[in-house]
Amino acid sequence: MVSGASVELDLNATLYYKNLIGLGISWRTMDAFVVFFQVQITERLQLGYAYDITTTAVRKVSYGSHEIFLNYRFSLSKLKIITPRYF
Repeated sequence: MVSGASVELDLNATLYYKNLIGLGISWRTMDAFVVFFQVQITERLQLGYAYDITTTAVRKVSYGSHEIFLNYRFSLSKLKIITPRYF
């Protein structure tokens, strides 16, 4: 939250195929829809692409944005804990 600004919410959903490929959608209240695709390259490395479609007045001059993302999971502990989290 930011003082004086309205609260925004992000809702996300991702479908995974064999824990290797992810397809997803996202909705940010009062701002945008996002569609994205990600690939698990190695056990720790993910690469993805997202297209952000704005729903505000900015849409008159912006047709959305293309984003490429890279996710690397660092191993900071020798303990192995298996969790179903995906970020």
